[in-house]
Amino acid sequence: MSTRRTILVAAHFIPYPPAHGVYLRVLKLLKWLHGEGYRVILVMAADSIDANALAELRKVTFAVHWTKPALRTRIGMRFQFLRKMLGETLMRLVHWTKPALRTRIGMRFPFLRKMHRETLKRLLSDRDVGGDHLSQVHRSGLPNIGDYRVKRALCPENLVRLVGKLARKYEASALIAEYVFLTPCFNALPPDTLKLVDTIGVFSQKLEQVLAWGAAAAFACSKEEERGYLLQADAIIAIQSREAKLLRSLVPEREVILVGMDFAVTGNEPANVGNPDSIAVIASDNPLNIHGVRRFLAECWPQIKAAQPAATLHIVGRVGDACQSDDQAIRYSRWIPTLAEVYKDARVIINPAIAGTGLKIKSAEALAHGKPLVAWTNGVEGLDYIGSPPYIECRSWKEFADAVIRLLQSTDEAEKLSARALAYATEVFDVVAVYAPLKVLLEKRLNSKHSTNRQKNRGCRQSVRSA
Repeated sequence: MSTRRTILVAAHFIPYPPAHGVYLRVLKLLKWLHGEGYRVILVMAADSIDANALAELRKVTFAVHWTKPALRTRIGMRFQFLRKMLGETLMRLVHWTKPALRTRIGMRFPFLRKMHRETLKRLLSDRDVGGDHLSQVHRSGLPNIGDYRVKRALCPENLVRLVGKLARKYEASALIAEYVFLTPCFNALPPDTLKLVDTIGVFSQKLEQVLAWGAAAAFACSKEEERGYLLQADAIIAIQSREAKLLRSLVPEREVILVGMDFAVTGNEPANVGNPDSIAVIASDNPLNIHGVRRFLAECWPQIKAAQPAATLHIVGRVGDACQSDDQAIRYSRWIPTLAEVYKDARVIINPAIAGTGLKIKSAEALAHGKPLVAWTNGVEGLDYIGSPPYIECRSWKEFADAVIRLLQSTDEAEKLSARALAYATEVFDVVAVYAPLKVLLEKRLNSKHSTNRQKNRGCRQSVRSA
């Protein structure tokens, strides 16, 4: 057996390519764990994975596993001629086979089917591995917040079983669950496995930060529900400082550590402030980003164009699919493998998302590139500073438009803000500083468990000798 400690990381998504901020978060975490010498096992809820993505993920892990479709589905996908050849025959067999008894009763007495349908569905759906807390919340009569089925689907039964199987196969020392909704995986672990949840966001905050702006929030939770998830972990990882405080008040029984994100800083000198007329926004297509970009186009863009007629806007990411415009000054790039050229060209980076939870990763990335950043208060939440601000924080669309116009028209102000952004990023996003709390926690908890296990083994050997 290898002396290297094994850590499982469970996610409901494939984090490569890093098209979303959370994917980048997980990739960076995997890279750090791998660099620290841990055997990192990535476990994902996915039917398949692209060969290129698999190759990239294997560079920062010891092994990569994912939930696969049932054997008959995989055979059908691989040998489609068999599927086509047998399809009609199977359909005829199914057609002529009588339905199950409960189905026939339901067809004959539809009022019974309607009366008991929801109850039966809940009872049947609760018979899976590890879904106890979510099921209890769903049946408890607590306010119906978010979408029970959507949250449940993030951690399917086959993922829970796979995590348990791999924990025993690799003799895992710890499991890091990405998001609270994957905490059912903890129920499949051996009892001495360290259980950590990387929260990434505080979902009970979505009520005030997200729903207030009219955005759909399937993952929103009550405080009672989120507390139940968190209590299943031995320790909790917060991605930004404000959320660390919220989590400590929500679960004072658990240790909460702050682990942000590391970013490579572009250099020690202030960045070139780029094309004096260029604005850029980089975002995925989640509802909050779409809402923010649309409002920016409606509230700010006309003012900016009036003050700076040569201004251009580069919308990068899938958010552009939902924010199309005929304006020739707006350019769209759905996917760019490396964003270095985008940052190099832009005079100003904007984050127009009004609400949301977690660390605003694209805001942090802009600062790491030494770029002048304009954002709403929520867009810089968790990016705490002392002294002069390394970004411009806005509380109205008028402030937002005015700040962008000033930076476009004043090279001096843009250069000074760029210098502050770079100095801030150099200090705050350093890889050693970012992961220091996690390093301490892993060493303390894993060494403690290792010491306890050795004492147990020594006691067993002494008992055998006495016998």
